[in-house]
Amino acid sequence: MIYYSANWMGPINMQWYEDRGLTRKYSITLEEDDFLVCKGFHKAGDVVERDEVTIHYSAGRIDIRGLPEEEYWSGWHEYSLPPMRGEDWYDFSDWLKSFQTHELWEFDDIIALYESASGRKIRWAEDIWWKCWECGLVTDLREHAEHIHKMDCSKN
Repeated sequence: MIYYSANWMGPINMQWYEDRGLTRKYSITLEEDDFLVCKGFHKAGDVVERDEVTIHYSAGRIDIRGLPEEEYWSGWHEYSLPPMRGEDWYDFSDWLKSFQTHELWEFDDIIALYESASGRKIRWAEDIWWKCWECGLVTDLREHAEHIHKMDCSKN
């Protein structure tokens, strides 16, 4: 039997969220036992501004176990799992825990079965934002019909 599970790996970088407009600023008043006060960076009563994530995303991989060891390293394989809304990640990963097959399924087939069985469509980040890996610019596809790039990007 072949077993599948989701392995969470991120995004763990606030810049990923900031690039997509998924943060907001908020202020807190520091108290005597706050880390920044204890370390001497601030005083109790100081007001500091922080960023918080407004919509959470998760990404990682699908770990696959139980494959023939002569074809797959230790009988293991994996598929990359691009960023999706956090709620979708939790539901998909719970569903995946009980998903088993006799043969290795392709990634797209697993996703299609999940969406059909659960009645939920996974909300992928790449359906909303596209990032140029050369210049790093993120395009919000809800606002721009085509990908945009920085002036010095070779994709221009």
